[in-house]
Amino acid sequence: MCAKVTVFDPINAINQYTISNPGGNLVVKVLDYGAIVTNVLFRDKTGRQLDLVLGFDTIDGYKRADNPHFGSLIGRVANRIAGGRFALNDTTYQLALNDAPRHNTLHGGLVGFDKDMWSLSHSTGNSVTLELVSKDGDQNFPGTVKVTITYTVTANNELKLEYTGQSDSSPGSKSTIINLTNHSYFNLNGCTDPQAVLALNHTVRMNADQYLEFNAEQIPDDRVLRVSDVPVMDFTGPKFT
Repeated sequence: MCAKVTVFDPINAINQYTISNPGGNLVVKVLDYGAIVTNVLFRDKTGRQLDLVLGFDTIDGYKRADNPHFGSLIGRVANRIAGGRFALNDTTYQLALNDAPRHNTLHGGLVGFDKDMWSLSHSTGNSVTLELVSKDGDQNFPGTVKVTITYTVTANNELKLEYTGQSDSSPGSKSTIINLTNHSYFNLNGCTDPQAVLALNHTVRMNADQYLEFNAEQIPDDRVLRVSDVPVMDFTGPKFT
């Protein structure tokens, strides 16, 4: 059985793929625009179906200039590139700056992967794989790269994201840089519950002993700090925040 497909936006031919696990306790919906996760629907112990991620009901919301990348797949490079400039194999590349008022390139540039149309590779009832070919010169990044993302819902109520990026290996092709991530905003209270719209009662734990300091431009510097030395950054044990 393949993922259920609905037309999310008929004008722009944008599709939405729905995958679920046996019994439908966890249902996930993904667009082929930006490989965006629009919904993570989980049935809690009382039988209520809660949407655990933030998003929009229409494509217009996702295309808004002030959309904080809800649910998107971010690439070619997630986070920031200082000054929009990097060197690779003795060549310096300058990217567009889109992180005002800071002077950096954010989340892949003016038209990152979150604004591209992805193609369906294959799907089953509990998984969907989308692919995208980013050509040499896309947003001024060097080299052609083929990216795939597979979203899988498991019987254990897990949502698994598996990324691959394959550069063009033909003679004369250029190397590139790549750093992919998902940009979902989670609220385990359920974003559809008007009595629990805030995410201020969550307990967070991170398996990280160190972190990188960053500067005023939000670019990491060379200092590697220990979380144990800065209590506000220590999430090695469950911590209310």
